[in-house]
Amino acid sequence: MKKMILLIAMLASFATTAQKKSKTVSKNNPSIFIITESTFNGQDHTSFDIERGGYFTFIKNEKGELILYNVAMEYEKMYSYGKVLDIKYETIDETEKTYKAEEFKFRWKYYNTYDKNTGYATINFTKVFKPQGTSFILKMVLANLDVFEYKGYVKDSEREATENVTNNNNEYQY
Repeated sequence: MKKMILLIAMLASFATTAQKKSKTVSKNNPSIFIITESTFNGQDHTSFDIERGGYFTFIKNEKGELILYNVAMEYEKMYSYGKVLDIKYETIDETEKTYKAEEFKFRWKYYNTYDKNTGYATINFTKVFKPQGTSFILKMVLANLDVFEYKGYVKDSEREATENVTNNNNEYQY
């Protein structure tokens, strides 16, 4: 039961903007994971993802299910979305050589709005908490063994880190 409560709490951190307390970011808004680098089967795909304004976000639907969105072309309303299934969570403690991180492994039952394809993917998603902001790595393996890898940062986390350093009232906490 304790593990289930912990897992639910970790899922809630997925669907909120940051783990930290902030006046500028509402905890009711989902985190936006901005893509800054990407590969498809080992080949650089970064320019495509940057030009399309690519990002990921997690939300809970009206049934309380966690949903992952991969927005392919926001301006054309093209995206993939679907349920997060069989999630496993691990915290990686900060050391002298590494930052604190959270790693989520799960299956994703997706649907593409742009080509009507549906299927399952295996996802390894890691959030890394750095002083300058929160970064992420998302590795997606499709059933046909195509591999997508995305790297980037959590939108507004870099602003929060800057405000944390400059805010004398310690309103922003990490």
